[in-house]
Amino acid sequence: MTSTTCDSPAGPGDVAFVHVTPGTWNPTALGDTVRFTALAQSGLRRPIPDLPVTWSSDAAGVVFVGDDGIAVAHESGVAQVRATIDGVIGTATVSVVQIIESVEILTYFGNTVAAGDSIWLYVDARDRNAFSVPGATFTLQSLNTGVANITLTGWVKGVSPGEASIVAMAAGKADTALVQVHP
Repeated sequence: MTSTTCDSPAGPGDVAFVHVTPGTWNPTALGDTVRFTALAQSGLRRPIPDLPVTWSSDAAGVVFVGDDGIAVAHESGVAQVRATIDGVIGTATVSVVQIIESVEILTYFGNTVAAGDSIWLYVDARDRNAFSVPGATFTLQSLNTGVANITLTGWVKGVSPGEASIVAMAAGKADTALVQVHP
């Protein structure tokens, strides 16, 4: 008769599984963070505590994970966060999808134009952490087309002297800029 003893509360055996929590993370803004945790488990799914964890990401451009398990969303996309304990890997899926929280009209070239001339207004959509959301689709509108018109690409053409409010909208968020047209 043979007897074995084990000091581990998990029972005999090596690490068979690594459970990563949360199993999925869906940040909606660049710069969002979360702390992942990993738990080693035996073949009987009993916890094996206090083992060192090595963290990594298969797409560090999408999500970076530090040695402490804290992950930071860097760009839109899908990635796997991996926790390795004694050569066994557990994963969590990360899907970064920026949500537009604000729209901003930037008047880099001023907001004054002569009748018959054009100026360009730059429009930007931003997530909750004020990072630009690439690929956003905007609607642009002049509220006084007798004074100024605007193209879909942001060119404002002065029509006649006066003031016109220009509205930019994306995902239900809007910003307004006042354009002055001089003779």
